[in-house]
Amino acid sequence: MRESGRSDAASASYLEIETASNLSAVQRFGIGHLLQKEGRWADAAVEYERRARSVNDAELFYRTAQAFDYAYEWQQSENWYNKAVTEKPSSHWYKRLGFVLERARKLDEAERAYKRSLQLGDTVGVNFRLGYVKSLQSKWQESAFFLLKSFGVNLAYLSSVEDTTHVIPVIENMDTAYLQRAADGAFGRCEWSQTAYIFKLLIDRSDSLNTGYHVKRSTALYLNSEFQEAVRCLLEARVDANHFGMDHAIFKRAHNRKNLEDYTYMRSALALQDRTIVYEAFGGQSMACSPLALFRSLLSDPNYVGWLHVWVLEDAMAVPDDYKNLHNVIFIRKNSFNYLRFLASASHLINNSTFPAWFVRREDQRYLNTWHGTPLKTLGIKMRGRFLEHANGARNFLQATHLIVPNEHTAKTTIEDFGIEGLIEHKLKITGYPRSDLTVSPNSESLTRAREILGLQNGIPVVFYAPTWRGTHKGVNVNIARLRRDLDAMKAKGFQIVYRGHSMEQRELHGLNVDVIIAPPELDTSEILALTDILVTDYSSVFFEFIPLKKPIIFYAFDLEEYSAERGFYLNINDMPGKVVESLDQLLDALEDFTIDETRYAEAAARFCPYDDGNATSRVRDFFFHELPSESECSRKKRTLFYAGPFMANGITASFINLATALSEKGVTGYLGVDVAAIEKDEGRLAAVRAVPNEMQLIGRVGLMPMTPEQRWLVSAALGMKNIPNQNIREIVSNAYLLEFRRVFSFVRFDNAVQFEGYSYFWSILFSSSASTQKIAFLHNDMYQEWYTKNPALEYLFRTYREFDRLVSVSKDLDEHNRGNMSDNFLLPGDKFTSAMNVISPQAIEKNSLEPVDEDLLPWLAGSRTFVAVGRLSSEKDHIKLLNAFCELIQDYPDAKLLIIGDGPLRQMLENFIKVSGLASSIHLAGHRSNAFPAMRAAMALVLPSNHEGQPMVLLEALSLGIKIIATDIPGNRGVLRDRFGFLVHNSIEGLREGMKLCLDDALPEAAVFDADSYRQEAIQEFLKILSQPIDCTVTSQH
Repeated sequence: MRESGRSDAASASYLEIETASNLSAVQRFGIGHLLQKEGRWADAAVEYERRARSVNDAELFYRTAQAFDYAYEWQQSENWYNKAVTEKPSSHWYKRLGFVLERARKLDEAERAYKRSLQLGDTVGVNFRLGYVKSLQSKWQESAFFLLKSFGVNLAYLSSVEDTTHVIPVIENMDTAYLQRAADGAFGRCEWSQTAYIFKLLIDRSDSLNTGYHVKRSTALYLNSEFQEAVRCLLEARVDANHFGMDHAIFKRAHNRKNLEDYTYMRSALALQDRTIVYEAFGGQSMACSPLALFRSLLSDPNYVGWLHVWVLEDAMAVPDDYKNLHNVIFIRKNSFNYLRFLASASHLINNSTFPAWFVRREDQRYLNTWHGTPLKTLGIKMRGRFLEHANGARNFLQATHLIVPNEHTAKTTIEDFGIEGLIEHKLKITGYPRSDLTVSPNSESLTRAREILGLQNGIPVVFYAPTWRGTHKGVNVNIARLRRDLDAMKAKGFQIVYRGHSMEQRELHGLNVDVIIAPPELDTSEILALTDILVTDYSSVFFEFIPLKKPIIFYAFDLEEYSAERGFYLNINDMPGKVVESLDQLLDALEDFTIDETRYAEAAARFCPYDDGNATSRVRDFFFHELPSESECSRKKRTLFYAGPFMANGITASFINLATALSEKGVTGYLGVDVAAIEKDEGRLAAVRAVPNEMQLIGRVGLMPMTPEQRWLVSAALGMKNIPNQNIREIVSNAYLLEFRRVFSFVRFDNAVQFEGYSYFWSILFSSSASTQKIAFLHNDMYQEWYTKNPALEYLFRTYREFDRLVSVSKDLDEHNRGNMSDNFLLPGDKFTSAMNVISPQAIEKNSLEPVDEDLLPWLAGSRTFVAVGRLSSEKDHIKLLNAFCELIQDYPDAKLLIIGDGPLRQMLENFIKVSGLASSIHLAGHRSNAFPAMRAAMALVLPSNHEGQPMVLLEALSLGIKIIATDIPGNRGVLRDRFGFLVHNSIEGLREGMKLCLDDALPEAAVFDADSYRQEAIQEFLKILSQPIDCTVTSQH
């Protein structure tokens, strides 16, 4: 009642319950007690407050304050907590008061409340909260004191001990066990400077969080008068520091989302670690590729002394001896605590593949994505694999501030085939790959090192076999038997064979025992190429950087036809320099007889290796560290982002496909956000997505929404709120969705964000929370009627409408209807409402209608006395009304038939009706058909029995085909037919029966001719008019 505005009636009803209740808690505290138990804190606060104004009860005052606390009403909560502690001083109540004051940023008052709580004996969490408040006030010494006290540190005793550190020694062993012994020893000797230094080394190198390390380091820092750093160190150990020590249920952690929550906390709480670089290659499997080349260059450059280098490595055994004991080089495991910490706070990030789906770059971070090869085989949307398998790759390209490629071909495929054309060009630069420097210009020291690691003998040619992988990202296929056979056969020819499997195959190849040299992870592929005499590959991009060496390349393409069919190629492998062989015998012959076609090598080098000159690393360094790409808002095309739903078989999907086709013809730059999980396993939905023109680029949403426990609690609670009660909650919920928008779409500025599907609460609030210039939501139906008769939960969706700039109904009549019914009832400004008709594709409709009728439907369409109904079998379509009308009709017209095409939740009910009525020979439920137009053309007339519609696509399609139409007289149908193009009947069984009777008697009024082409052009122009809005001509930095 209160949500609907009837607060007086609600209060009166609650008063009756209080009077009648025999529960002691209700008798004492009122109905607020029951509302609190249901988690209805805002309502509980109102009822507690009503009772508290007339009863002097400290516990009731506290409950009132607590309810306002949970309802995020800080001022009211503060008032009632003060009343409670005035009436009955309580240490716990003072702590709750302090937290409310802290959240309201009344820090001095919060400090006093926490101190009063301590005086009354409550130490659980209070020292930490007091220390945290003082950190917000930059009172670093006091902050560190209380924070350390919360961890049980006896500073009074330790402060009397003099620091015995004289010189901080050089630590030459970075093994964590050694560091722990050294740090504990220094702490025990009261060598505070040394303790702080060694514990920092240990903290940075530990896989998991060890709070004790942070406490001891902070203690040493405090005793060394480094108070601010002491506070920073302790707060790093408490990622949930903004609420640690409080027992609110909203802060309860979800163990299955711990990493996601930790990262979200860290991303917002941790200070940026300047001059810190995180390197990751191939998901952390090795130090490799372009990140390795950049790392070596930076590590040896005196201009980068003092920078911290953090490598992500899954296998500690893969750490080269040269780097494992350097104080400025750290190795961390993927998904460890430190992985989250550095990814959330490092100033610079370098990856040759992708960071996890939960990663969201901070505005103050720089991220260089180098990728890892010139593509011979298809990538992105052209891969013949799982639906949007490249989604996280595209997402990482959007997150990156800098992208590099080795040549024009790679630039083109990266831009065009990851669904992000028009979004990344300004930050993409053709520089060559830094890794190529390791191949084309190695120094003698690195060559000697590589030969020693591989154990190569002088005078025996080296054959490097480096094939690609097969399968999908979720299922890699390796034929171990074939691999063993091939390696043994090549070795038998007298070569030194070096083998490296693709990074995607490492799990399948683990423990492989073959009598050849397995390239160890500490040696990069580019370094092996520098030693190679003959390269054998299949379709791997590894050969491109071998071209400048003008040495033999053999493509062992034993499954060329199959691989081409499954994956596809950009380039013809037979046009590449080298020799293509398709059998083991041909491979062995090629190894012994190979000639170099210098012309083809030179042409390939000019096309694919123009920057393989030994200076790529230098160029990339200058680009990443000294340039910040920016984009002129006026020089780019306008961008429109759409969400069109999960592509169910309905009119919304058909309308969007038609619109997308029209926009592609008009040159409009469009992007379509899709939930991959909602589509990838449904063949019907996949087929619908494939009908979207390629010009509409797909950006896949994969992974989970990063949220803190509080955000998750409020986002969930907001799902059931008709109105979000206050600004505090609105900000938290909005910020959660803004972070999710940036996770999926990064900091791309869209000129229009169009929620075309119109029903998804998640996508509506996601788009409404974005920073898009104009936010547009489509209303495909009589939304008030749908809410009132079918779906009460729509009122939560309607709340998001307030954040949209345009609310677009799909016809002028429907616009007037929605504006009139929804403006006042849901507090929506009338000037937001407008209209744009559904777009149709007359030529496609005509073409599809000429296809043969599905064979199983032919008997039902024989004799031209068949009515057809096309639509989802759901309540608003009211097929049961049509069946009742047809039951009456068939009494006088026994040869009539009814064919219903579509599927939906009411199918079973309709089947039961047909069976009970004994009309299975006259009525047929045909289910969903990918092409219903041949059946519509062959039928006598289309019947639409709906109770409410927007602008029914099926009517527009029927009009385009020029067939007879019988439809209920409701606003949506009338808006299309207008008593001219079809026959409107009363929305009843009798109305439908009489309409079909007139049709069978050939007595329907003659309909006007519908000009489908003119309608289509008008609909397109209406939509384009809504999109038109001046662009702010500024230059946007890539934050």
